[in-house]
Amino acid sequence: MRKALLLPLVLALANFGSFAYAHIARYVLALQNPYGLSATPPDLLGLYGRYVADLARGEFGRLPYGSEPPILPYLLEGFGASLGLIALAFSLSVMLGIAIGIAAAQVDPPRLAHWLAPLTSVGLALPGFYIGTLAIVLSLWLVFRGLATPLPVGGFGWDLHLVLPALALALRPTAQIAAITANLLVDELKKQYTVTARSVGHTWRGVRWRHALPAALSGVALTIAGGFRLTLAELVLVESLFAWPGLGRAIAQTLVAPSVFSAGGADTGTLFLHAEMLTALVTLLTTVFYLTDVIASLAARAADPRLRQVEALRA
Repeated sequence: MRKALLLPLVLALANFGSFAYAHIARYVLALQNPYGLSATPPDLLGLYGRYVADLARGEFGRLPYGSEPPILPYLLEGFGASLGLIALAFSLSVMLGIAIGIAAAQVDPPRLAHWLAPLTSVGLALPGFYIGTLAIVLSLWLVFRGLATPLPVGGFGWDLHLVLPALALALRPTAQIAAITANLLVDELKKQYTVTARSVGHTWRGVRWRHALPAALSGVALTIAGGFRLTLAELVLVESLFAWPGLGRAIAQTLVAPSVFSAGGADTGTLFLHAEMLTALVTLLTTVFYLTDVIASLAARAADPRLRQVEALRA
């Protein structure tokens, strides 16, 4: 509840900070221009006051191209595209990560499987952008050798277009969830209550599923939340690499100069340091990050009665 009550303050800071960053960065770039000596510092308080007044009227701003369409439909469309991609990638991460973690927790004696460390080390060491690049190269090589049918390496679609970006997003969270789940299970299997359960006749399989896994669920819930945040962090580069029209690519377009950003598209470069767009994107993602932490904390508390007992004693 304390975290939930702090949400308005966190959102206000993220909202103003991103709005101020866009205007200050544009002013600094203007000063770096040989003809920018006449640039004047932005009136941040006045500009932000007008922006807040527009928000109160339900106006989120307009896009800086074409006939200046409103920002909100663009955000909703990008949110839907990102949500579908994240849902697929993160579902794969959770299912595979927990399954690998359980399989890697050896029970007699309790220990980690020897193959877990190299597997998760490689998975955690490779960022999503690098994994996506390797996936594109491998896919094209297989097609040229006649060993596979072509997979789309860019663009949007709820079909095979999802395969490569979902794999690029899923690998690192899968490795993180698998490593921590296995370590949590092994720690629980070494505790006295599992030894007692084994001594009264329970099988190791029963001890793992009935005793150790439920006791580790709170830690697994927090690990899953960390994996989700990692997926969101990877979204910017992965969507830019595969030209996926979601929120991650929109953030890249607002933060990266058009001479550097090369994902293509009609709106490339027009969103660079667009204050209203950057503010809306940062505020939305801050909300998602913060609510993920709150939900994970509630899930951990619900899964482990020991946490509730500690809070009761403190109260």
